[in-house]
Amino acid sequence: VLVAPPPSSSFDIGACLERQLSGAISLGGSPGCIIDRADYESRRADVLDVLRTIGLDDGVSVIRFEPWLCDASACKTLVDGTMVYRDAGHLSYAGSELMSKRMNLKR
Repeated sequence: VLVAPPPSSSFDIGACLERQLSGAISLGGSPGCIIDRADYESRRADVLDVLRTIGLDDGVSVIRFEPWLCDASACKTLVDGTMVYRDAGHLSYAGSELMSKRMNLKR
């Protein structure tokens, strides 16, 4: 089993979410702290190609976060009030727990 990196962005998603949730002024980043899916797929094309290739091999399962976080145009960074990210490309502890429950991953 290979766990793919979550969708990422060029801005610090965790800091953006903290500013948004506290009501602070937010400069830079994305409105609503969302990840533009086309931008993400363009910036990470090499990694996504490797993940697709690995996923085609027999016996290799790739756990991807896109089905749980993304629609056709954007990826959520805040789900049910939970900050899913801690920075530009890593899940927070609470986000990891939320994703594992939603994805029905067993210990």
